Amino acid sequence: MGYSIVACNTIGAIALKREDAIAALKKARELRDQNFWDIEIIDARGSRLDEATFARQHDLK
Repeated sequence: MGYSIVACNTIGAIALKREDAIAALKKARELRDQNFWDIEIIDARGSRLDEATFARQHDLK
């Protein structure tokens, strides 16, 4: 099961893929730290979650 991470910055949008939930959350946090916004993690079912909700649903810190 893979995850997509999408985010925006002043230049445009970015879409990345990660294989597991931990890696997806880590990348979402890295993007936030790099001043990206509208960051969402999308699962295989198409659910779009912000990083805090994603972390809670997957019991990650």
